[in-house]
Amino acid sequence: MDLDHALHSIGDHGRGQILIFTIVCSIAQLPASWHIFGILFLGATPEHLCNVLGNTLPALPQSSPVLNTSKVALREGNGSCDGGWIYSQETYGSTIVTEWDLLCDKAILVQLSQTAMMIGVMVGSLTAGYLADRFGRKDVMFIGLFFQGIAGILQALSPSITVFIIVRFIMGILDQMYELPAYSMISELFTPRCRPYAFICMLNFWAAGIFTLPGLAYFFQDWRHLQFGMSLPFLLFPTFYWLVPESPRWLLSVGRFEEASNIVNMISRLNGQESPNIVFLDRDVCQRLTEDSSDEEDGGYGSLTQTSGEMLLRTLSKEGGNGILGRGDGRETFHRAEDVSDANSYRQLFSGYRMTIVSLSTAVLWFGRRWSICVTLLTTCVACVIVTFLPAFSESEDDLTAAIVAAATIGKFSVAISYAIACLYATEVFPTILRNKGIAFVSVSARLGALLAPFVLVLGDQHSNARVILFGLVTVIPGMLVLLLPEMKGRPQPQTIADVEDLFEEDRAQ
Repeated sequence: MDLDHALHSIGDHGRGQILIFTIVCSIAQLPASWHIFGILFLGATPEHLCNVLGNTLPALPQSSPVLNTSKVALREGNGSCDGGWIYSQETYGSTIVTEWDLLCDKAILVQLSQTAMMIGVMVGSLTAGYLADRFGRKDVMFIGLFFQGIAGILQALSPSITVFIIVRFIMGILDQMYELPAYSMISELFTPRCRPYAFICMLNFWAAGIFTLPGLAYFFQDWRHLQFGMSLPFLLFPTFYWLVPESPRWLLSVGRFEEASNIVNMISRLNGQESPNIVFLDRDVCQRLTEDSSDEEDGGYGSLTQTSGEMLLRTLSKEGGNGILGRGDGRETFHRAEDVSDANSYRQLFSGYRMTIVSLSTAVLWFGRRWSICVTLLTTCVACVIVTFLPAFSESEDDLTAAIVAAATIGKFSVAISYAIACLYATEVFPTILRNKGIAFVSVSARLGALLAPFVLVLGDQHSNARVILFGLVTVIPGMLVLLLPEMKGRPQPQTIADVEDLFEEDRAQ
């Protein structure tokens, strides 16, 4: 009996799976977005002025031209303020900007800290991918959670911006050590019928973390206290270690059949079956899995090239485009319809991601993975073109602003759907023994897109239409290449490299 048949027999979405799913998502997904987006509050720039008039900020109206004089000084080529800066405490309280005066020529250090974290995420993706395939999903995830708590506390105690940036890089590495294994654990826990819905619900936990972050920031009006608030829960998460089992699919892939049988039987008892008797003893399958597993572990990341170079290239291209569009800099993609570059961070998170939860929950999985991604990416491209070239007023002086906003809204909705399905697709198309390595490479390509996005925004400042045109074009090639990958709707996850090649052969035969 293989694992998918066993899960069908014990109930593919019973209490056991739901319990494990809820614990993993609550500790490895919901708080994961806190540290990624926390810089919006940790590094927020409040209203401020140079202390040259002997005034205090409350004495000036919000429309006063003296407010935010660092911008004026920067434009005039004078970034110094001998009298020191005076900051408003009303919106954000104390931030790293107010503590270390990160204004004018030092303002770039805030963005540099986030760039350091994204580079750390890239490094962590490759590290976590190898470790999770080599030593298991569970151990790597809980180690990452614990040390993320330690790193977060060290960041809260940072004596300088230099230490802050270094620790943020380390936190980026640790972020992937619990996020990537969680992806695999959830996708491997369910049958093909339930897997897509479980995975989409898991991404909603991540989005829910974004919604809870403004509440934390409002409660903790000091950046050090906020960082402590985001980090201390991570030190408690390892207490769930004994409640979360290892992925039985990974255990089978490395030949630990008795442990896999015990875990499936435990889930069966939680699902209400009194005398489960699931035993994985297919000697032919066991031998094939263990032989493939030993060969591929020795090969490390080089083993990925055996799965199919074309599959890896197409998947990376697809995720790179999603990275530029969907994960760029945490702001709105469609700049012309909704400029949030100077928006309040509380409103920015709520407005930027209020649609994401709906998008992730309503992804059009009925049409399969490939066509859903293709159509949504091409829809995003069309939306970008409309937003770029549609004038604000027609020749008859009709106001077309509503049409522009509608096109931008459809574009944001589409790219959120494509990203959700792409995340699911990456966990399905790679074999179990290389799954986390494959997800790691895909994650790296998405982070490269995220790192390139700010430069695209700078290009848009110089050429007004270049930003949205490039965002549109970057969707076309991935949208076409994804059609060359095997469809995974209703199919079991491949266990070995040979299974992946069989998927390609079956698709070619059809």
